[in-house]
This record gives sequence, C-alpha cells and structure tokens, in this order.
Amino acid sequence: MGLALELTGLSKAYGPTKALQDVSFNVVEGQTHAIIGENGAGKSTLIRALAGLERPDRGSIRIQGRAYAPRNLKDSRRAGVSTAFQDLSLLPNLTVAENLFLPRLGRGLLVKRKDNEAAAREVLDKYRVGHISPNRTVDGLALADKQKLEIVRAISHQPKILLLDEPSAALPDVEWLYSLLADIRSSDLTILYISHRLAEIRDLCQTATVLRNGEVVDTVRVDEADDSRVFQMMGGATEGHGTEARQVRGVTGEPAIEVRNLSGQSIKDVNFTLQQGELLGVAALEGQGQGETFRILAGALKPAGGQVYVDDEAVTLNSTSAALRRGISFVAEERKTEGIFPGLSTLGNVTAGALRKVDRFGFLGGRREFASSVDVAREVDLNERYLRMDIDALSGGNQQKAVLARSLLQGSKYLLLYDPSRGVDVGTKGTIYGLMERFVNRGDHAVLWYSTDLAELSAVCDRILCFYRGSVVQELAGTDISVEALLAAITGHAGAEREAKA
Repeated sequence: MGLALELTGLSKAYGPTKALQDVSFNVVEGQTHAIIGENGAGKSTLIRALAGLERPDRGSIRIQGRAYAPRNLKDSRRAGVSTAFQDLSLLPNLTVAENLFLPRLGRGLLVKRKDNEAAAREVLDKYRVGHISPNRTVDGLALADKQKLEIVRAISHQPKILLLDEPSAALPDVEWLYSLLADIRSSDLTILYISHRLAEIRDLCQTATVLRNGEVVDTVRVDEADDSRVFQMMGGATEGHGTEARQVRGVTGEPAIEVRNLSGQSIKDVNFTLQQGELLGVAALEGQGQGETFRILAGALKPAGGQVYVDDEAVTLNSTSAALRRGISFVAEERKTEGIFPGLSTLGNVTAGALRKVDRFGFLGGRREFASSVDVAREVDLNERYLRMDIDALSGGNQQKAVLARSLLQGSKYLLLYDPSRGVDVGTKGTIYGLMERFVNRGDHAVLWYSTDLAELSAVCDRILCFYRGSVVQELAGTDISVEALLAAITGHAGAEREAKA
C-alpha cells in the first residue's frame, strides 16, 4: 500500500504560542491512524490545518503523493478530505436534510426540499440513524444525535481521508460507531482518529502518532505500545490519573439545593437533596431527564410542577441571572455553543459573568481585569498566557478550563457541572476532579455533577443519583457505588439486581 498522507515540518504559531512545531509523520492508505495527546498538544490545530480551517506557517502536506494546501473546508472536500468535528459544525437553525447536503443545496424550492429530504432519508437509513427525522431542525436534537449526524455527514461525502475528532465523546455507547466504521472500512479509505480513550484506539487503530506541546513524540504501532508507555509519551501521566478512589466521607451538611416533586417535559416527580460540602453525582443514559433537571436548577428552563429550595428557602429560578443571585452557576456540556463566547479573548470569556468585580468606575481596565482573573486561572490550571489569546485558538480542554474559571470568578456557592470532562485529556480530567474536591471542601459549597463516564463518577463522588425515564430510580452511596450497580440502575434493572442479591 502507498502513503495516503505525508506531513513534513508542519508548524503553526499564534503569537508567542507554538501550536505545532515541525510535525512530521506518514499514514499508510487504508489504515485507521490515531492522533493522541493531552489538551494543548496540538491535535485540534492539526485537524484544522488538514480540514482547511488553518494555514500552517511552514511545512507541507501531501495526499497520495500530491501537494495539498487547502484554503477552506470546501477545498479540503474537493481533495477528498472530510471532517467530523468534536465541537459540532452543524448549523442549528437548519434541518437535518439541509445540514447533510450543505453546501450542495439548491435554492430551497418546494420540490427541491422534498428531494433533499428523500435523499437525506436514504443516507440516514444507510448509516443506521433512521430514527432522526430529515425535516427536523438540528437544535431540537439530543446531543448524541447531533454527534451522529456530524459523523454521518462527513462520511456521506465519500472521502479518501476521514478525520474523526473525538467521535465518541457525546455518544452514550460506542456500539453504533464501531459498527459504522466496520461497514465503511476499505483499502481506499484512510481514517485519522482523535480520541482520549485508549480502549477505542486499541480496538480501532493500527498505528498512532503521539503529540506533546505541539511536537511529535513518536509514531508507533498500537499493538506494540502498552498504556503506560503511551501515557508517558503524552506527558508523564500514569494510567488512572485523576480517578484514584477517594475516601468516602459520608457528608451530612446543611441542605444546599433541595428538589421536591419536580416535573417537566421529560421528568416526573424528581426528588433529591444536594448537601453543603457534597459532591453529588448524576448517572444516566442520554435523554433520561437529567439535562432538563440541570437546566431548571440553572434557571434556563421553567418546570411544569414541583418546588426548588436553595438554602432552605423556596425559590423561583425564572432566569439564569436569578440562579446566579442564589449562588448557582451552570456549566453546560456543549462548550462551543453554550459555554464560550467566540471571538472574545480568553480573558473576556473568564470575566464575562463578573463584570462588576473587574470594572473600575464603569469601565473595563486591562490590568484590573487581568489581575482579577489570574487567581481563578491558576485554580483551574489555565496558563495565564492563554488569557491574552482568542478563546477560539485554545484547545477544547483549555476552553473548558476558561468556562470553569468564569464560574469561580462569579463567586458561586453551588456548581452544576454537566459532563465537564467530556472530550478532555487525562491531565485536564485530573484538574477538574481536583477543582471539585477543593470547592466542596470549603464546607458551605457543593457540586452537582453529571458525567457520561461511570468509572469517574464511581471514583470521585460521595453519592450518585441514577436517572431512568425521567425519574431518580436509585441513589447509591459509599461502598455500594460501582460501575456495575450504576449500569443496572440507569438501564432500568436496579430492582432486578436487588432481588438477585437478596
């Protein structure tokens, strides 16, 4: 087999920050090749360069022996390169069919629209996502379905090189993805697979290139490199970093947030209490009501019934500002669309929710704004040099750190964290765990944390609420917490498991 992709001396800098430094490696045709590295290692910049969204300062790219220098996404597609981005590139106000066929749509005439929807239905059925309606607008889809649509759209272009950036990060399980990749695998298709999940890389990839600080550490055969070696190449981290079992504390603090008989579009009679000093986990499969619960507590959605109490006082959280006044801050799962403010500096993103703390006589001052942000940046392990950079130039993990820093600067007592470690590297996961631990150790603070990673919930939380079909069906605490017990509860088998034990 020949070479599908050749990178030679690829370099890209954003001011003093070198995102890529002399990156060189080759990928053989027909292989699935992994790109591994912690956040900030240069993976996102590399993908954007290959997709035509960034132009390298130096170096060259060749595809099947031909020079490749795309100026935009359309150029990359013409050359046979298609990308499924982790931070979804779908247009939320357009339909599924319109997103699938952009930029190949006609002028939107009725006949053309029907043709597009019929063609979209064929594509969706072909790639096993026929449950998604072609005429539904994308903003109404669940996050997992948006991720599947992003992947299907990239594949539907029939590329020679497919770039998959954290394709499983928003998926509740990988069965669909594995089956899809098995179906499309051929000697004519080369896949670059970016993931923080080594198990997936071992299942799917033959070779891997490890990046650290924008440089290539090594390119290896996956079956010849054990996990410890990979972690060392990534940056000295060891397996399990950040998820070591914590000491069970049995928190018995005062009630921070209490929910009584909460109901909404997807939830019914949800009851629980988050105590001060507690890190309370939430486990659930996609779309079991946990998202609506978090958004009601954040003031972003109105409940149909029930009552919320904050610090033992009945409250009406009819806006996010009302929730903030009660000390509640929400970090959403989609940092690109719900977390960051694109086009602003990282500093502007950090201070956006706390302008009264950083202004002087009604004006934002550079020194005062910067000084007020340095401490919270350090607390989330965000290098202060990133504060001066555009938020769009940061890796996904560093963007997430900036969003967390904003919540801290707001002075919130209670954090609602919705899958904050999705799609971030081992080191950033450890930073998030440490931040939550320090936060609740203040005594009168608390964290409500949903994660799609049951192993990290099991390792870190004091208690875990299990959602199924819009209700809390089980609560696990202390030594009763295990991945197996969580899986049983969130798939509706908690009762059967208890009967088996009895």
